[in-house]
Amino acid sequence: MWSRCLSWLVGGMLAAVPLSADMRDAAFIARELLGPDVWSRVLRIEATRPGAGPAVIHALVFELEERLWYYTADSGTQSLSLFRDRLAQDKTRLEELVRVIEPGLVRCRVVKARPGPVHGDLPNGCFIECVAFLRIMVAAGEARLLAYYGAAAGGARGHTVLYFVRAARRYFFDPQRSIVPQPVADTVPVEPLAIALAAAPGPGYALPQRAVFLPLHLPGPVTLAGGRMVAAGGPAGDGPEAPVLSQ
Repeated sequence: MWSRCLSWLVGGMLAAVPLSADMRDAAFIARELLGPDVWSRVLRIEATRPGAGPAVIHALVFELEERLWYYTADSGTQSLSLFRDRLAQDKTRLEELVRVIEPGLVRCRVVKARPGPVHGDLPNGCFIECVAFLRIMVAAGEARLLAYYGAAAGGARGHTVLYFVRAARRYFFDPQRSIVPQPVADTVPVEPLAIALAAAPGPGYALPQRAVFLPLHLPGPVTLAGGRMVAAGGPAGDGPEAPVLSQ
């Protein structure tokens, strides 16, 4: 996966090791992929999940495009902010926001100390890996995250790829498929579902039924549509009609 390539590109920050990174390690790997200039916090969450009983969950909360996002190794990335333009306020009420995603939350605290070197791939990390790729890519023009959803065994699943233009050519980057961006044919319209169908399917994903662009211009912020957005690998929340789950 892309974390292996990124370790080489940024001078060995991460090493390629087995796929079994636990949730805590995954949260710290995600934090390192985003880089020290991105505001982020690793959370240790004690919660009761339906059908699973008490659990300790490690999550990464990070800032991107004037909102907070929430990543866990088992569910991927979704927006933590319920409304845009409330970033400073949201940072002071993390537990309240996390409770919307983890309604069985018992307690939540920030993990300040890294547990030592963390290595491995990033489960359900397509959203974060696409952002990391864009941050080190040279001379990118227009760039957008492309989230798509399709029916799969066990329910609808979502996946994220990076769509971008460079030197008047269009490309997509799928961190689960290849470390090399793939060209988008000139015959493919500049329309989310059409590009998703050209890029799909990612490993383990069905053909897209719904797709949406998430504009991304680093380092400057842009405004996304209101509501909570599911934009990563893993279950697609409320199904193929995602990403807007609540206003």
